[in-house]
Amino acid sequence: MEEFVMEEAALQSAPGEAEHPALALANSAVALPGGHTADLLGTPAQAEQWLAQRDLAPADAGLAEVCATQLRSLREQVRSLLTSRVAGQPALPAAVTAINDAMTRVPTASLLLWDEKTGPCRATPHP
Repeated sequence: MEEFVMEEAALQSAPGEAEHPALALANSAVALPGGHTADLLGTPAQAEQWLAQRDLAPADAGLAEVCATQLRSLREQVRSLLTSRVAGQPALPAAVTAINDAMTRVPTASLLLWDEKTGPCRATPHP
C-alpha cells in the first residue's frame, strides 16, 4: 500500500474517540480508497502533534523516532485487543502483556531534576 499524507482534520473521527483515547489510537492509521493509507503517527512530529491535540503529552515533548515507534506498536496491541473484544474472542496474552508493560512505564509523578541555573524543577520524562 502507498502511504498517503493527509491532515488529521480531513479524516473523520469515529464515534466515541473523544471519550476513549484507545479508540482514537486504534484509528490513527486508516486504509483509504485506491490502496492508500494514512498514518497520523507516521513521524515523530506527527505523533507528537497527535498526542498534544488529545492532551496526552505537551506540544513540545520532543518525541524521537523510538518514541513514535513505541506508540505505533502500542496502537497495534490496542487494535488487537479491540478486535478480540468485538469478535468475542479471548485477547492475545502478548497484547495484554504489551499494554501492561506500556502502562507501567508511565510515571505517576514528575521527576525532580536539577537545573544548574534555576535549581530544582519537576519534569515528566519520556523514553
